[in-house]
Amino acid sequence: MSCDRKISDERFASTKVLVVNDDHGAIRFILSLLSAMGFRNIYHAANGATGLDLIRAKAPDIIVLDWDMGLDGQRFLQTVRKFLMKSLSLRPLEECLAAVIEVANEPWRAVLSG
Repeated sequence: MSCDRKISDERFASTKVLVVNDDHGAIRFILSLLSAMGFRNIYHAANGATGLDLIRAKAPDIIVLDWDMGLDGQRFLQTVRKFLMKSLSLRPLEECLAAVIEVANEPWRAVLSG
């Protein structure tokens, strides 16, 4: 294993990720993908209220939010921005995954494509 790969594996393993999504199929896919990429501290909330509780309890580094949960997704984001994480930066999932793949030196392209 190269030094760069080891550093990215360690970084992913220590990064806390919160997935807020009410779609069970999407949840399984996202959790599997994150796990395959090396993330080990992954938390899941099926609604915004539980997501807010997990932010307070776990202080995630990354939040993957299903914006299409209706008002619950929008209210969740507004609450997070207003009270919990004023410096929150928003990125489309595709852009985030592309950045993760680049850091991991390409081996996850097979996971995403296939």
